[in-house]
Amino acid sequence: MEITDEQWAVLEPLIPVPPQRADRKGRPRREAREVLSGILWVLRTGAAWEDLPDRYPPHQTCHRRF
Repeated sequence: MEITDEQWAVLEPLIPVPPQRADRKGRPRREAREVLSGILWVLRTGAAWEDLPDRYPPHQTCHRRF
């Protein structure tokens, strides 16, 4: 399930921007829009997180942010 531009315009202000680490270590964050699309795919299909297709971020990322 892909989020349309109109839907994202409504949702984006509701999703908080996480603080950046002061030491700037760690992996680059995935975009909130693509993570939300992955979460919605799992909720819509009822599939396990591990079955998330490759077009979405890693299932660990989506599950953690869910």
